[in-house]
Amino acid sequence: MDKDNQDIPIKFDSKILHMLENFDNTTFAQWNAKAGYVEFTNVPSNCPYAIPEERQINVADAISSGFIYSQDIKPFDTFIHALCNGSQDSDPVHGEIDVRLSSADKKDYIWSKLRMLIFPKNGSPWSIFGLIRNIDEEKRSQLKLLHEAEHDPLTDFLNKQSLRHHAEQFFNDSSKSSDMTQSALFIIDADGFKTINDTLGHLFGDSVLTEMSREIRKYFRHTDILGRIGGDEFVVISKGIGSGDILRTRCENLISDTHRTYHSNGKDLPFSISIGVALYPVHGSTFPELFKHADMALYEAKRRGKNTYCFYKPSILNDGNGTTVPERIYNNEAEYQQKMFRDNMLEFIFKLLYELKSPDAVINVTLRMLSQRFGLDRVGIVAFNLMDNSHSTVYEFTSPLGTAHQPLEASTDEATMSILERSIKCVASGYHASQWGTISTCSDVDTLETDDAAAFHKLGTSAYLYMRASRNGADVGSVSFELEKPHEFSTEELRALNVFTGLLVTVLMPQETDPMLLRQNRRLIDIIDRMQEMVYVIDKDTFEPLFLNQTIRQALQSSMVKQACYFRFHRFDKPCPNCPVLPLSENGREYIVRIVSSWGTPAKARAFNIDWEKGRHAALVIMDPM
Repeated sequence: MDKDNQDIPIKFDSKILHMLENFDNTTFAQWNAKAGYVEFTNVPSNCPYAIPEERQINVADAISSGFIYSQDIKPFDTFIHALCNGSQDSDPVHGEIDVRLSSADKKDYIWSKLRMLIFPKNGSPWSIFGLIRNIDEEKRSQLKLLHEAEHDPLTDFLNKQSLRHHAEQFFNDSSKSSDMTQSALFIIDADGFKTINDTLGHLFGDSVLTEMSREIRKYFRHTDILGRIGGDEFVVISKGIGSGDILRTRCENLISDTHRTYHSNGKDLPFSISIGVALYPVHGSTFPELFKHADMALYEAKRRGKNTYCFYKPSILNDGNGTTVPERIYNNEAEYQQKMFRDNMLEFIFKLLYELKSPDAVINVTLRMLSQRFGLDRVGIVAFNLMDNSHSTVYEFTSPLGTAHQPLEASTDEATMSILERSIKCVASGYHASQWGTISTCSDVDTLETDDAAAFHKLGTSAYLYMRASRNGADVGSVSFELEKPHEFSTEELRALNVFTGLLVTVLMPQETDPMLLRQNRRLIDIIDRMQEMVYVIDKDTFEPLFLNQTIRQALQSSMVKQACYFRFHRFDKPCPNCPVLPLSENGREYIVRIVSSWGTPAKARAFNIDWEKGRHAALVIMDPM
């Protein structure tokens, strides 16, 4: 036999496994929970991590000495606690998390994937094993791609979609904190940019915007949120700001530093900026609310002659005579606005959309106009979510004496839910079809069945006109006209409802436009719908279902408004006993299995984290009756 071939292995054994592990740059660790230290094995000679020569490290020292990157300590701690809390049964629990660990020279941090396996005993972690894999190059490449996807390439500010996500997450987190530190939302809009862009060309226009973004960045910190939402419109959220004087000084200096005069063929082309500012939490606690108020402050700055700034004040919305900015946006006269609306509602709405550049603002203004035009007590828009059989009020306007429906939706009271269910059932049966859906009318609810009439009276409604809106054959919600007294609806009111619903469905309300994504989503939903197990996705913060598969949807006797799954399914006032979602970490990849009996018979419940929507912590749950 050839001597050179004698040492070549011909079957898979422990030696080959060890060599493959070394090629993969993998290190193993065993955590002695009682002694409080981690012992490393399979450490290569050129180990990239700051692992001590004795191959042991105290867990507390690993945190305090900087072995784990400071920003990753909290997610790591949450991950470990979730895994330990999930090891209540005898089955092992596993999960993985990406963290940054100190490099061998302690000058940098390396992105690493930690996989952990916990073997429980008597309901507590007994043996804990881990694996560390260097994923630094892959992770940095992913983060670079994510940065490119989230940022505007010209200014390196967040793009419109990413800005909304980061802003909503920031204000949502701020509202949950006991320390509601004041922050500010700035809308910064260029004055005279279109003329410069048209006269000097797009390349020159791009350089103007780049210079403008550099000046904006100079006056804000790296922790602030900076975004570009339009061609020459920027949004900045400044966190933890000081006094109003500091903000005013910042606005004045920014306006001064960005003021320019360009020249072309003997013509002067002035360039400046206008700024609208809204403060958190005094002017609003959510991103849409603050953006709306900052936008109105910007409008006021433009009205004052541009090249200035304006803080939002209630007087911007109300001048003391009951006239609001949206109502006086063209001619400063509410009467003229109503005349335009009455004469040509379609044209009025499109002009309003062009002027405000905000579908949300247009919808709210139009609801107010409809109410005033026809003397309605309530005009509302209810969205229907086919994925979880839920209804929710997304827009609503009530007259000064009208009754709002929105507060009822937050209730988990059985009687209140019955009232809402009865009203949904009644309006769901439209009597004739329209281009944009099905219309239901009732001039006097006392003509309905006794219990149904009582439900509407409880809501403060004696007459209603509903349009069940549809898009591509699927229900998307409804638009409602309601009065507190009996009322015969006219042909003009029917026409107005139909026109507004058409605009709502085709122009104002968001819709998915990617055909491939639509096809993929439909395929995935079809697969899940065919599963006999009960499959659903819930929001981990509110426990509201975000998706129910067909098995659950068919089991629900009637459509419900949004509420926590434990109340919706079982009428519990807190999460179900042994709920598998509670032990899940914030973003880990652990897989929790629990036996629950909430459905009347024992069922194996499996839960794990799932990416659903940006800014939302969601979990997928699979229930399999035993």
